[in-house]
Amino acid sequence: MTLSGFVAAAGSTVGARHRHADRPSQDAFALHRFPGGLAAVVADGCGSRPRSELGAALGARMCCRALELASRRSPSGPELVADALGSLLTRLGRVLGSLPAATEHEVSDAFLFTLLGAVVTERQAVVFALGDGIVALNGEVFLLEQDNAPSYLGYHLLDRTAPAARCWTLETGALESLLLGSDGLGELGALDELWTEPRYVTRPDALRRRLTLASRDAQHIDWEARRVLRQPARLRDDATCVVVRRSP
Repeated sequence: MTLSGFVAAAGSTVGARHRHADRPSQDAFALHRFPGGLAAVVADGCGSRPRSELGAALGARMCCRALELASRRSPSGPELVADALGSLLTRLGRVLGSLPAATEHEVSDAFLFTLLGAVVTERQAVVFALGDGIVALNGEVFLLEQDNAPSYLGYHLLDRTAPAARCWTLETGALESLLLGSDGLGELGALDELWTEPRYVTRPDALRRRLTLASRDAQHIDWEARRVLRQPARLRDDATCVVVRRSP
């Protein structure tokens, strides 16, 4: 990667409830490296809408690009986030406007998703949250709960208001580790291994495999009792995370 001293990885899995119902994951992530920095985004689509995974995937990719461009224009953390989200809404509005007879129905079907994002440059690290999920900065975990009524970005496509995101800013020299996770990741329990264990950022696919194992039911044979012991999956909901940390 082009930002010296940092490595990044991401992983995602379909939660057990969605797998049993033969439904796709409604989470998405994007990692974007650019000269002098990186951007990372986790998006979580509204579970009750039929195509929110499409909007989440599109929004995550477009948000990464918006964060890169904003990092070149806006000097401070809150200004950078406002710049990036404003640009993202404009671009999503153009996408929506290109659809025939786009209405509130189309927005609610595909464009209701939360966003957790970060951009790390040689000067600063800026993190934001719009909706629920998990943010961990240098080991300090922030559980963002909104009583199952998250602040979806799509609402602002309809009312044309500026989203109010929570924002964290620190100098890059003070950043040791960063995690962005969808709310389903909280079912995993202790999360610190995800940013402390080097294998999750140095081995290809290790993070995804860790989440996938936790999203599957397990069974063990008790030979003495002659019975099969079944353990339900820990990750019932879709789970996605991005980890950024200093190089091991």
